[in-house]
Amino acid sequence: MYGEKKQNGLKKVLVLTQQLISALQEERYEEIDDLMIKRQQTMDVITQLDTGIDSYLFEQERKRLLPLLENIWECDRKFMDLAQMRKQEASSAIQKIQMSRKLNLSYQQAYSNQDGYYIDQTIGSRKR
Repeated sequence: MYGEKKQNGLKKVLVLTQQLISALQEERYEEIDDLMIKRQQTMDVITQLDTGIDSYLFEQERKRLLPLLENIWECDRKFMDLAQMRKQEASSAIQKIQMSRKLNLSYQQAYSNQDGYYIDQTIGSRKR
């Protein structure tokens, strides 16, 4: 009974991890949070199953479930690599936007001075 419940839980974790990979690849970001919550809840249930289990039974089931655990680990690693890549892409895009914004603002400020003189804000000149 313990082994079947744990195996079903691990299969559910595997399916949720595969869905996370798919959602990230297809840029369905709104689904990722829900999938992560469901995955964590399933892992919490599996952890609760392990409490109070005799160590011999635990080792026996661990050996039997090892291929499934390795598959989950591989999918999880793939998800983390993909998430890191998406994070770097987003960071790069944000940096480009910030640089464009700074450049745009510097040109706008240079021509908006009504007093007829230019104040260089980068050096720290001040209007007196």
